[in-house]
Amino acid sequence: VRQLAADGVGIVYISHRIDEVVQLADRVTVFRDGHHVMTEAMSALSADAIISAMVGRDLIDAERGSRSAGKVVLSVRGLSLSKPWRQGWRRVLEDVSFDLRAGEILGISGLLGSGRTEILETLFGCSGGRPSGEIRVDDQPIESIRKADLRRQLGMVLQDTYLFSGTIADNIRYGRLEATDEEVREAARLAEADAFIMQLAEGYDTPLAERGSNLSQGQRQLLAIARAILSDPAILILDEATSSVDTRTERHIQQAMLRLMEGRTSFVIAHRLSTIREADQILVIVGGRIIERGTHEGLIEQRGFYQKLHDGQFAAGG
Repeated sequence: VRQLAADGVGIVYISHRIDEVVQLADRVTVFRDGHHVMTEAMSALSADAIISAMVGRDLIDAERGSRSAGKVVLSVRGLSLSKPWRQGWRRVLEDVSFDLRAGEILGISGLLGSGRTEILETLFGCSGGRPSGEIRVDDQPIESIRKADLRRQLGMVLQDTYLFSGTIADNIRYGRLEATDEEVREAARLAEADAFIMQLAEGYDTPLAERGSNLSQGQRQLLAIARAILSDPAILILDEATSSVDTRTERHIQQAMLRLMEGRTSFVIAHRLSTIREADQILVIVGGRIIERGTHEGLIEQRGFYQKLHDGQFAAGG
């Protein structure tokens, strides 16, 4: 299957379950002129396929190689981004800088449209704009790192989790196709998904309807986390992973996410601040700029924008 991204960049070759990926191709929506290139398939495919779509290169890479979870250090200096806007360009990120040590969690907070997602898009080469600044991974310029090596280290859990038709075990195994049944079950246990799976009549052999519509949103997210655990990535991106669930379900997902992030360098984009309470560092983004940074407790003590967001969510019960 070949997916041609906007303006001729990005060819994705996918050999596994071709028939179902073809169905997904009909659902691809491409927005030009400064909008994001997104597909419903992104959260279901392996990290290799996702990053392949992002970086816009020849993406055939037969060797997966070894994984080295939790050993990635990132340094970002003066990151800025301009995107097409009407007849010109609009600056959407301005002078973003931060350091993230191996195994640390970086929370990114802010209102919708503040530039949170654009930070990660720029870091991993899918911004669709004009970036500037310096990004170093393990003290190497990101431009010097083989894209295949970067792809092998990345895992994602997104707000909208796509599940293929097939069994629950099949969907978890997309994280690592060669995984044994026991490894699939262990990933589910760590993700707190095993309990609800075993309550189903056919357990791990339960067939899923299209997009997993016979499961709740929370159950689908737990399967996505199990899939990410199985892939054993060094870098994690969690993008609004709890925003579509109730607060009771959110607590279960948060526990699973904490297990997933343990020892891994992680980025967490969150509207609900409860999701990033445990982050080692939180960036508060407004208008594409970092206006505050610190731990959850430190930012509350500053009594600034973050504290207002926190108090507003607490008053609303979220």
